[in-house]
Amino acid sequence: MSNIKDFKRWFLEEYDSSAWQLGASRFIGIERELYGWSACGLMHLLNTALSFMDEGEEYLEVGTYGGRSLVAALKDNDNRAQVIDPFPGDDGEDMFQIWSRVVDEHKIRDRVTFHREFCEKFAGEMT
Repeated sequence: MSNIKDFKRWFLEEYDSSAWQLGASRFIGIERELYGWSACGLMHLLNTALSFMDEGEEYLEVGTYGGRSLVAALKDNDNRAQVIDPFPGDDGEDMFQIWSRVVDEHKIRDRVTFHREFCEKFAGEMT
């Protein structure tokens, strides 16, 4: 992200202002609708950070759970994402089905490359 200085300037000027609150309010529906841990402020931060990315850069999400932060990051932009999550455990397949439905409902599947594996395995394949 060659625009990191611009992003930092934006963040320092806007954080905790009325403009920040207005920006974060765009994500209330996502916060209410989707499984996840990210609050509106974090979703606003992620989404704005992606707007400062250079062309060809992609957002990397390690652990996606219900897709809340992924949907927020890709909201109202053309960015792409790489997502890594093995969906382990007893509820893993159920959560994967929920995530998959969310990605389809929010019409972002064509911008997401999904890797159903542990991040350590994925990192090992990159070296």
